[in-house]
Amino acid sequence: MGAAAAPRRRLRRPGLRPRHAAARPAADARHPPRRPAGQARGALRRRLRPGPAARRLRPPAAPALLRPAAVDGAPADRDRPRRRAGAHRALPPLHRRGLLAGRVAEVREHPAHPPGVDGDLRLHRLVPVAGPHRPRAAHHQGACVTALDYNQLAAEYARHRRPYPGLVEFLAEFAGVTGDSAVLEMGCGTANHLASLQRLTGACALGVDPFPEMLKAAGTHEAELELRTGRAEEIAALDLPEASFDLIFSVDMIHYVREPGRYFEGAFRALKPGGVLCTATDSEEIIRTRVPVAQYFPSTVEVELGRHHAIDDLLAELRFAGFTDGQQRVFESTYELTDATKYREKAFSSLHLIPDEEFETGVAALTAELAKGPLKANNRTCAVLARRPE
Repeated sequence: MGAAAAPRRRLRRPGLRPRHAAARPAADARHPPRRPAGQARGALRRRLRPGPAARRLRPPAAPALLRPAAVDGAPADRDRPRRRAGAHRALPPLHRRGLLAGRVAEVREHPAHPPGVDGDLRLHRLVPVAGPHRPRAAHHQGACVTALDYNQLAAEYARHRRPYPGLVEFLAEFAGVTGDSAVLEMGCGTANHLASLQRLTGACALGVDPFPEMLKAAGTHEAELELRTGRAEEIAALDLPEASFDLIFSVDMIHYVREPGRYFEGAFRALKPGGVLCTATDSEEIIRTRVPVAQYFPSTVEVELGRHHAIDDLLAELRFAGFTDGQQRVFESTYELTDATKYREKAFSSLHLIPDEEFETGVAALTAELAKGPLKANNRTCAVLARRPE
């Protein structure tokens, strides 16, 4: 008999083995079979493109861009459990508001197997991790930040608003403000408190507010004030010198800041070691017991609760920003109200946020009550205080 017949040349496509046993070793050497479980992928990726028959038997390998190298300590791609197509849709959206609020998170890669895509995808998701708890400084989960054009309200504010009794004197003593001190008021508005503090101590005073008409009214005070345009949540953009202020304070401003923590962190950098940060705002108890606002305009209660940050949340944000000695102090005074003009002219921002019908009804009822004689009213604020450590 003659020599053995040569292997049939038509079986060259990878993935198919010759029927004759004699031809299989040579064919396997040229085109190794699919790798067994646990075998490295390098040899498989160096293979030639499979023919149509082989492609029908198995899906092609995923492109390299969809398969980044595993990080140290992470399981290899072959060790990741596969999910059925579409199973990733049931995963909770961890980045949604409420699930990660007030928690420390990091970006991690998660495998996904969407239908219509061969191979693995790596989706980046925020997942909570262990770390310091950062509170969400909002009174309610649905707390909102209202927007009002204070350029149109500057005249009413300058005409009717006055400093909270006792607050200026307390800040001067608590922060040790003297003629050599530097003081900053964020959201100064018409600068009633800043001007009073500057006249009392002679300190170098800077006022920042986003509304030019408010700053124009602030410039009418008989006090040496430097006034600039800016926003509290963008305090970093003001290029304030680091460790340059003895006192930074705000009055009835923080409820317009969506993320108080950003403002507190910027204020921390601008304060000298031992400097004081004061945030005068309204607590829930103050909002519910305002006289006469809560009595004659009851819708203002829910409006104010919806946009004010809780005092405990503000104190927690201060701790997270690095402040110490957090505390709160309420300043309260009572007086006889004889005229409803400041309510009729909406000198309080909450009156702009209630239905017109309720506002008109409240003004009429208040006017009728004042016709009988003066009313006992109150004026209160809660000062949230903290220091930068020495």
